[in-house]
Amino acid sequence: EFRRVLFRSGVELIGIEDGFEGVFEGRHRRIELRDLEGIHQVAGTLLGTSNRSGTSGREQEFAEKIAALRLDGLLVAGGDGTFAALRQISTALPGAVRIVGVPKTIDNDLPGTDVTFGYDTACSVIADSVNSLRVSAEAHRRLMVVEVMGRTAGWLALGGGVASYAEVVLVPELPFDRTRLLAFLREKQKTRRDRKSTRLNSSHGYISYAVF
Repeated sequence: EFRRVLFRSGVELIGIEDGFEGVFEGRHRRIELRDLEGIHQVAGTLLGTSNRSGTSGREQEFAEKIAALRLDGLLVAGGDGTFAALRQISTALPGAVRIVGVPKTIDNDLPGTDVTFGYDTACSVIADSVNSLRVSAEAHRRLMVVEVMGRTAGWLALGGGVASYAEVVLVPELPFDRTRLLAFLREKQKTRRDRKSTRLNSSHGYISYAVF
């Protein structure tokens, strides 16, 4: 296991809290092996996270803060925003900070990898949520609209929609005809009076309900 190999090799791990904010504000702590026991069973992050602080225009300051910690390198887990910030640093100051980026985002919107960490789990959660909604949908003969996270990427809507047998999946990458969509949904509802439900998945947002 990666963490055990590091500790057995005598490597000291320093955790920076709340992402780039922790770098600029000097918030960090040493991580011991006991801190990591069982964390795979706990949702969230041990160190916290934040998307309120980038590196644009602060590349030199970032490099100086990392140098002050006397780190050999950075292991950074994140999504497109995190990787964009890391790219700014490596472009502005080549070789100043040694970085290994870990593609960890439920959006699955990073190039260079087929599936990012977190995406499969998120699709499973979407499928479970839709399956729970199906009971109410069938009981009340409702049309359920399920909005999921993903921002400008439709991977979650697509993966979650396929996993939950959604009738329609809308993604930001592909335009759709609103008139045809409405006609399709109305026809589905009219022909499904046998207490069946219609489910629609669209990208970005939170689970919501709509009745037609």
